Amino acid sequence: MTTFKDTNIKWLPKIPNDWEIKKLKYIFTYITGATPSSWKSEYYNWGKHNWITISDLDWKYTWKSKNTLTDKAVQDSNMKIVPKWSLLYSFKLSVWQMSFVSEDTYTNEAIFAVLEKDWLNLNFWYYALWSYFISNANENIYWAKIFNQFVIDNWFLIMPTLDTQTSIANFLDNKTDKISTFIKNKKETIKLLQEQKQAIIHKAVTKGIEEWVKMKDSWIELIWSIPYNWKVIPFSKYFISLVDYRWKTPEKVIESDYILITTKNIKWGIIDYSLWLEYITKDWFNISRSRWLPEYNDIVFTMEAPLWECAIIKDNSVAFWQRIIKLRLKDIDSNYAIYSMRSLYFQTILHKESTGSTVLWLKSSKIHKLKFVLPWIKEQKNILKYLDKETNLVDTAITKIESEIKLIEEYKDSLIYNAVTGKINI
Repeated sequence: MTTFKDTNIKWLPKIPNDWEIKKLKYIFTYITGATPSSWKSEYYNWGKHNWITISDLDWKYTWKSKNTLTDKAVQDSNMKIVPKWSLLYSFKLSVWQMSFVSEDTYTNEAIFAVLEKDWLNLNFWYYALWSYFISNANENIYWAKIFNQFVIDNWFLIMPTLDTQTSIANFLDNKTDKISTFIKNKKETIKLLQEQKQAIIHKAVTKGIEEWVKMKDSWIELIWSIPYNWKVIPFSKYFISLVDYRWKTPEKVIESDYILITTKNIKWGIIDYSLWLEYITKDWFNISRSRWLPEYNDIVFTMEAPLWECAIIKDNSVAFWQRIIKLRLKDIDSNYAIYSMRSLYFQTILHKESTGSTVLWLKSSKIHKLKFVLPWIKEQKNILKYLDKETNLVDTAITKIESEIKLIEEYKDSLIYNAVTGKINI
């Protein structure tokens, strides 16, 4: 039976008797990296040295970095090489990202690398560090966790014996592998449901919901034929204006009464105010409104990342940021238009007409190539009623699975925390 002792640590009052409390600087030997100047091409072009950044920490094991460094970059920045099988951990920007590196490498300044030692099982610390570090971190005024060299050195870590570290690591490997497989299968099911939803929408907005109707050619790729009494309408018919402030950036403030809606707030048919909001001054708000006045039930449509998202305006007391198209509809139900714009045929045309090597974007000159296929307004209402019912059934199934995934992820976090803090016997 495990016996416990007091720790005088607020976030972990008791630990097993044979576990120790030590500051990080007395347990780990670690290396922090550097970032050579991005303005000097001789530091990066044709480099042969791996250089790990946070974006490379996607998996438990990392081998090849997206970027490489030259000998000159390594020499000028006085960088130390990180030996393979070290544990990498990000402590700036996207914190808590971790990965083992399977080749000797260099890292940037946002990563510290824990080196192998005889008294460490780094696989245990792969699980333990998140639980320990989050409890030691300071917060900024926005409640974001922040770290610095002094704070890291003085983190309190709870250190089991090496045999216990190994037992816990093996136990968690087994359990988390099973949980990961469960989550992977559930996400595959969600993907299939989303494809089913897309198929339902595509069929309804291109063929209707009545069987055995007379068809005619649409001359639109991916559709070919549409019901005989439907029309093909140029998208540009409904185009009103394009918000474009590229000539000058609005003055932003930490908080105000004047909200600036950007492309990232336009998502899944709505303007999402739960995402990160930006605020502008009253003067800039007035400038925006004088150039582009949103009206209730207009549709906004993004031309840059996130690309091709659309939403119906339900609150016209906001301002909009650049590269957003504004549409005002006639003879089209706004909610039906949202379904059409998110359908496979419309999204495929958008993809075809968009340009860009790394980030796609839609030129305003391409708008005339976009087309709606439309039934009469009465039939739109019937199709809309059908789509609301059918897609709601799919969305409900997806939401249920997402809840299951969230619960199992919470269980996984709890299991790891309880294991690495000695609350359960392994």
